[in-house]
Amino acid sequence: EPDLLIASTHARSGLARFLFGSVAEGVARNLRAPTLLLPLGGPQLADASTGALRLARLLLPVSNARDAQTAVDAAVTFARLARCDDPELVLLHVDDGSAAPEVQVPAGFRAQRRAAPAPIDRAIQQAAEELQPDLVVMVTHGHDAARDVVLSSHTERVLHNCRRPLLWVPAV
Repeated sequence: EPDLLIASTHARSGLARFLFGSVAEGVARNLRAPTLLLPLGGPQLADASTGALRLARLLLPVSNARDAQTAVDAAVTFARLARCDDPELVLLHVDDGSAAPEVQVPAGFRAQRRAAPAPIDRAIQQAAEELQPDLVVMVTHGHDAARDVVLSSHTERVLHNCRRPLLWVPAV
């Protein structure tokens, strides 16, 4: 089992997604390790001339405390592996009536907390458009409802709608 899988994806939506599916998303859904999904034609994480990774701002949609801490831990681990200095973690809590979860952010990482109105997919898409994060980090429970099989999960919809690099982190 790898520590991290990196895969490019067409991030198809609509009829194309229904007809062709996504190998990368299928693998990510069935892997217990984080998967970095890179949409073809989207913003790139690596500088083409130096190969250095750019991770100045990471967007982390957070809901409950356990998943929020898992997202922060995955983002921090990835940033450290990428040797990125002083990344900003934007913790986006979609206001569903619950309090924003508390998380521990290690020294050396700046954290900005934001709240946004529901629905969750639209809130994340608006934040991604406004903030232009280098990476979106989402904890996913995969297809945990029948509608997810047809409509896709929140994580998949964010990948398709935002078309930004996404670190897909399985829930623990």
